[in-house]
Order: sequence, then C-alpha cells, then structure tokens
Amino acid sequence: MSGLKAIDPIDRQETLGGMAHRSLRSALMAGNFRPGEKITIRAVAAVLNVSMTPAREALFNLVAEGILELDQNRTVRIPALTPERVAEITAIRLSLEKLATEAATAIIDDETVDRIEAFHNELVDHFAAKDYAAMIEANWKVHFTLYEAAGMPTLLKMIESLWLTVGSYLVTIYPDFATPADGLPHHEKLIGALRTRNASVAAQAIATDIQFSAEALTRAVAHHEERRLDGTLPLSRKL
Repeated sequence: MSGLKAIDPIDRQETLGGMAHRSLRSALMAGNFRPGEKITIRAVAAVLNVSMTPAREALFNLVAEGILELDQNRTVRIPALTPERVAEITAIRLSLEKLATEAATAIIDDETVDRIEAFHNELVDHFAAKDYAAMIEANWKVHFTLYEAAGMPTLLKMIESLWLTVGSYLVTIYPDFATPADGLPHHEKLIGALRTRNASVAAQAIATDIQFSAEALTRAVAHHEERRLDGTLPLSRKL
C-alpha cells in the first residue's frame, strides 16, 4: 500500500456529461427553445456529437434542477409558464438579485464596471438593429457580469436557475410585449450607481429592471396560453 503514496492524483477534466449540461444551460439561457418544446436524448447526442449516456445525464440533471420537466410519458420538455409562476419567480429574483447587486457594488472595480457598460452599449446597438436575440444575450452579460462580481457562487447558481426557467419566453417578449427603449434607463441608472459605489441605488435599478421585464413576461405568457387554448399555437417542435 505504501507504494500508492507515490502516485499523483488523476487530473480529472470535465466529463462529457458536464460539458453537455453546460451547453444545454447556455442554449436555455439564450432562449433557443420554445415553451413546451420536446427535447430528446438522441437529438441532444447528435447535436453535441456525444454518445447517448452524457446526453441523458445532461438532460436528467436539468430535470432534477427543475429547469426541464419530465411528463407522464417520460418525455423531457421545456416547461410552460403561468402568470402565477412568473409572479413567484419574480419575487425570488428581486430578493436574490438585489442581494447580489449590493454585494457586488461594495467590491466591484472600475474595469468590471467598464465591461458592464460595454455590454449595455452592445445591447443598445442590437436594439437599434432589431436583433432581439443578440440584445437578450447582451442583457444577460450585463446582469451576470455584475452578479459574478459579488463573489458568491452559490447565489450566482440560484439566480442562473431562475433565468433558465424563463429563458424560452425571452425571445417572445420583444417587440410585441415590451419596448426595449423603456428598459434602457434602468441599466443607465445601474451603471451610474456602480460608478459611485452606491449599493442602494444600484439595487433599486436592478429591481426596477426585473419588474419591467416581469410585466412583459406576464403578458407574453398570458398570450401564449390564450393561443394554446384557442388552437392557434403551432405544435411544439421536437429537438
């Protein structure tokens, strides 16, 4: 047994299942899936060029996290939201994201604030070009660059999970249910507060931004449900 002491530990790289999980999380965060869309293990394996085992691991980990749902036929799909679920998620987001903002503002450096402002400027450019998918990605970068600066990884993961839950609806918000220009002042107020390290003003700017997006999301969810009930909603595609 003494000879084992001379053996160096194996340097474990990220597993294929872990990489597949991360890729799916990124796609969900970007709103690349439709509400109610089915996601099969075989399709995930094909798209990510992995075997069925890591694809299955990634999907069922997301089910365990509450990001995806498993129906009675054991089909994995994107959960459909309700106005009540949006209200619940919004209340939790307000609490967690204000906490992250206050913590980040206390220790953030100028370089990170510059990055946040640069991402906001990208958002403005994408809005002008009516590239809403790219605009949503830039908005994600604004928020998560700030939250990462808090240095609280457990809190960050909790916030990510909430964003993943609503990701499939994000691309449905603009331009029908909200005007992006109305939300830009919230980011501008946030950036100004970060420059002066004013945590309370920064947290309020985040709260206002969350409430603005939640109102639009509620309208989008209600419209989606109306279309589903009257039969005008297209059948969900299968990945």
